[in-house]
Amino acid sequence: MTTGPRERRWIAWVWIRRSVQALSLGTFLWLVLGTDLSPARPGDASGLPMPVRVFFELDPFLALSTLLGTGILYKGLVLSLLTLALTLVLGRVFCGWICPLGTLQQAAAWLRRKLPAGRRRARNTWHPAQRTKYGVLLAALGAGLAGSSLVALLDPIAIAFRGIALSVVPAAGHAARRAMDALYATDYPLAYGGDGIRYLIAQGWLPYRDAVFQSSLLLGGVLLAVLGLSLWRPRFFCRFACPLGALLGLFSRFSLLWLRKDASRCNACRKCLDHCQGADGPEDGVPWRKAECHACLNCVAACPEGALRFQLAAGGSWLVAGGPTSPSPSTSHELPATSPLPPPVLTIDTRRRTLVAAFASGIVVVPLLRTSPLFRGAPDPLRIRPPGARPEREFLARCVRCGECMKVCPTNALHPAVGEAGAEGLWTPVLVPRIGACQPGCTLCGQVCPTGAIRLFTAERKLGADGHPPLRIGTAKLDRGSCLPWATGETCTVCEEFCPTSPKAIRLDPGPSPSAPLLPVVVPERCNGCGACEKVCPLGPSPAIIVTATGESRADEHHILGR
Repeated sequence: MTTGPRERRWIAWVWIRRSVQALSLGTFLWLVLGTDLSPARPGDASGLPMPVRVFFELDPFLALSTLLGTGILYKGLVLSLLTLALTLVLGRVFCGWICPLGTLQQAAAWLRRKLPAGRRRARNTWHPAQRTKYGVLLAALGAGLAGSSLVALLDPIAIAFRGIALSVVPAAGHAARRAMDALYATDYPLAYGGDGIRYLIAQGWLPYRDAVFQSSLLLGGVLLAVLGLSLWRPRFFCRFACPLGALLGLFSRFSLLWLRKDASRCNACRKCLDHCQGADGPEDGVPWRKAECHACLNCVAACPEGALRFQLAAGGSWLVAGGPTSPSPSTSHELPATSPLPPPVLTIDTRRRTLVAAFASGIVVVPLLRTSPLFRGAPDPLRIRPPGARPEREFLARCVRCGECMKVCPTNALHPAVGEAGAEGLWTPVLVPRIGACQPGCTLCGQVCPTGAIRLFTAERKLGADGHPPLRIGTAKLDRGSCLPWATGETCTVCEEFCPTSPKAIRLDPGPSPSAPLLPVVVPERCNGCGACEKVCPLGPSPAIIVTATGESRADEHHILGR
């Protein structure tokens, strides 16, 4: 059958959707690379020129979980209301057109586009297990109400950002460095093209930093697992586990966008299932599941008989290819059809007791798990939080493990926690001074945090100007049993030389004899816990001076020297 004007218009809309997806994914990747202190301005840690956290601010799941956990909606997350408003008009268009993880999954599923038609359509048929994501959502909201944001690990924007920023980009940076080293080690004329590569590095377009992160393999593995499952069932994570998709699905039940099925034209070819992203039942003989539809428009573009089309229930025809829409439905529960068809499913088709149990489990299980030191985490002196971090309980309620602060840290000092903060603090940011120290004037981690888990602070406030005490994240501790001047009589003053505070938090005392070396001594009341001393200590693998969370200014119980 030849393609008519109506079908050509729907195909054009599909290409528009693909263009929007490409633009959205490109913007996301651009912001991931932009979450960095450009090598072109290494001394300026005062701010970033791009809105690097905008995708997180558009995420209503993060906004709602943070609101339940803290009772406060962080100002940046107000943007998530735009996503909800868009959903109330066009359904889950955020999932089908904007979400970067959804686009990556769709690209992965495209690799198996050559499957036989029967298998391809079977993969895109609705499965009862798609209800699972609603249980995940309610369990997450229940946990948020109990003050834990651990389930935010499943947020799709966070999964994409963590996997790309903390695993893929560092790997690309290592590869770029090795390639540049090899290029300049040769006399081949291609070496003259290095100026262009240097320009890309200077502008931040090509990652070059030798960054390493704890759990980077695991973070990248999670992303690869999500994409790999899409080879089995397209958009597997979206359909079965995504809490954001579940939340938008609940709102999309009331959207103005409807799928109209014309049974008189349908020849039961089932081509509408070939590329259905949401497995929402566009085929004949089954109800359309409105909460599952991603508004990808693939079904209407694939239908050779023109039996399917989307329309706005309010009577608008701007999205309807082929002419005016049919009359608007008289109620919000029924859409007119030209032939008897199963009515659209507007509920989420899950037993109420199951949903109540999921929500209650989130509320009840979190306090029970906190009775276990493994989950809560015993007080760990190495759990050093970023400057500006809120008290631990509030910090864990707000932090969504997005990885923004870790990616932007110019010294590679912030890392996802593994065991320092217990299971509840998994992948929250901790400072690892042996890898990188906190720069005195840097305020970037507070600027990029999308939920306010790290307060916005100024360099003056961090350094203690205008009569305010400095922000302290810990205190250095010297082990005289392993320190070279104390233990062996060898001269070493590296820790004192690199201490950035003024006056210095490490002083040099004279030794017991005129010929003895100067002995480093920590002055606790001057130390802010930046970790520069631990970073440069020449002793290894264990340094003679370490920084612990003792004395951090964010929590009164850790004050040992007053405020």
